[in-house]
Amino acid sequence: SLVPVMDWLETHLGPYAFGTQAGAVIVPQTPQMVAIEHHPFWHVSKNSAGSESVHAHEAAHGWLGNAVRIACWEDFVLSEGGASYLAAKALGAVHGERAEEEIWAVYQRRLDRANAQYKGPVLPESCSPEDAVDAGLFNELSYMRGAFFFREVEELLGVEVLLEEIGHFYILNTGKSVRMRDLI
Repeated sequence: SLVPVMDWLETHLGPYAFGTQAGAVIVPQTPQMVAIEHHPFWHVSKNSAGSESVHAHEAAHGWLGNAVRIACWEDFVLSEGGASYLAAKALGAVHGERAEEEIWAVYQRRLDRANAQYKGPVLPESCSPEDAVDAGLFNELSYMRGAFFFREVEELLGVEVLLEEIGHFYILNTGKSVRMRDLI
């Protein structure tokens, strides 16, 4: 489903910034890596190669995370939470509302586990690598709290308005490094 996911992202956010070809490079399994978003050819570990949600998440980084870069590690929530949200929306568009709800149910379980394990905000005020590490931002909280943040904004504004705003943000900031607060 990667082609329709990419089509959905382009339709709702704007043209893909990295050329006419994109896709996954399958790499050996490593202890800490599921995937990493090197566009246009992101890396997916061998054990995750069959996961549509992993591929959709990494594809979404072609908009938030790679084309629009984070200015500080403290903005990890913009890249990872945004990609998680967009992956759920794109796969829902491709496979239907029920598939999207199943993704959100998985996300909820991931969020519950992360909230039990990690504490603290996912959007600190500072902008230093040391503070990001000290705050423990490189965990599921950034992915899942970020995704649910976007979902709550969607509930307030409506999905079309939110996607239009994310698309506008993408077009204005392609090739730039930004803060999550810039989007907010």
